Amino acid sequence: MAAKFLVFCGLVSLASATIKLQEIFSWNVVDWNYPDQFSKQQALRTGALIPENALPVGIERWRNKLFVSVPRWRSGIPATLNYIPLDAPYEPSPKLTPYPSFEGNELGNCQTGLTTVYRVKADQCDRLWVLDVGTYGYDNVTNVCPYTLNVFDLNTDQIVRKYVLRPEDIVSTTFIANIALDIGTSCEDTFAYFSDELGLLVGTEHVMEIQPQLFHARPSRR
Repeated sequence: MAAKFLVFCGLVSLASATIKLQEIFSWNVVDWNYPDQFSKQQALRTGALIPENALPVGIERWRNKLFVSVPRWRSGIPATLNYIPLDAPYEPSPKLTPYPSFEGNELGNCQTGLTTVYRVKADQCDRLWVLDVGTYGYDNVTNVCPYTLNVFDLNTDQIVRKYVLRPEDIVSTTFIANIALDIGTSCEDTFAYFSDELGLLVGTEHVMEIQPQLFHARPSRR
């Protein structure tokens, strides 16, 4: 029997500094919800779906949705951003539903599609902040699309803001995966922080890059 490669755990109790976790979801192979069986079989035949190539890496909860990101490290990933409806009948290994849709996850569609997503962040203003790194592959990485910040309205599932990072925002070694948010007195007063390998990007209406010496493992390095 194949080992389960991913486990989502929930906090059950905290007593005497001991955290006990309960397994909620786990998969041997990740699968997706298709509109019908014909569409799924066609995806399998064409290689658009290769379930064994999928490896989820990030989760984020908003109300009754658990968002799950699946980077396009290999072929056969039909959607990089997905969710699990938590109000649906329980299944230990649920299928993923593309967010906002299969079309919204089209590989190579730099205008309206998501290419590769690692982490997402939901905020108190019912928005989902999604950084698409735009890459395909793992060992031999191809830059299919530019880094793009997409902000979804979770009540309408529509993109309400989109920012394509400029060439001057990044360098050849840039690798951004994580997002942190700081919301001020209103939803419009929001700063987004993106951690780079040796720097930090801060975004409001524009992106500012910060690369001080202290971000290096050895501060004397330049």
